[in-house]
Formats: sequence, structure tokens, C-alpha cells
Amino acid sequence: DRAHDTIEAGAVSQQIQQVQVHVTTYTEASMMSADEDSTSSPDDDPYDDTDILNSAGTDEITAHLAAAGPVGMAAAAAVATGKKRKRPHVFESNPSIRKRQQTRLLRKLRATLDEYTTRVGQ
Repeated sequence: DRAHDTIEAGAVSQQIQQVQVHVTTYTEASMMSADEDSTSSPDDDPYDDTDILNSAGTDEITAHLAAAGPVGMAAAAAVATGKKRKRPHVFESNPSIRKRQQTRLLRKLRATLDEYTTRVGQ
């Protein structure tokens, strides 16, 4: 039974590493596409490295996820490594920029849907 726990723990840590790699590559890819038509200034940093694991709400959520088993551990890792947004959404009054934002959001949504539908199909 002890050997089984060790094997399962190894599998969980491997899953977490895979999820972290996936989250990192997906974030980099989405950031590259967002850079083409970004309206923010270059000194705006969407990342806030100071509170990746420090927020109390995230800790509670990740603790619940981690208690749920191997898949929960992977989800907790994805939540912990996800990027934090600093500013809330503001309505854009310029129609051309609004259209650009809409196109970007729709592309991102379609990519996410495609990704999850292919995962479900596996």
C-alpha cells in the first residue's frame, strides 16, 4: 500500500509538471498574439509576480482542489501559475479598437473551445 501511495504521488507530481508546462506555453502563445494589436503602453506589465501564491482566496481554492485528488492537484497548479490581471475591463469608445478587441476575444474563445473539445475527445 505504501508503494502504491509513492507511485501515485509520483504520477501527481508528473501531472502537475505537465500542466505547468502547458499553462506556460499557452500563456506565452496568447501573449504573442495579443502583442500584435495591444493598445496598452509597453511599460504596462500584466504579470504581478509578488502575489502568485500569497493571496488567501487562491490558497483556499487550491487547498480544496488539491484535496480532490490527482486531477485537483493539476488544477491547483494551473490556478497557481495562471497570470493575474491588474486592471478591470473598461468600455472602449473607439469603434475600430472595439472591433479589434472583439476579434481577439473571439479568436481566444474559439482556441480555448477547440482545445477543450479535443481533450474531451481523447
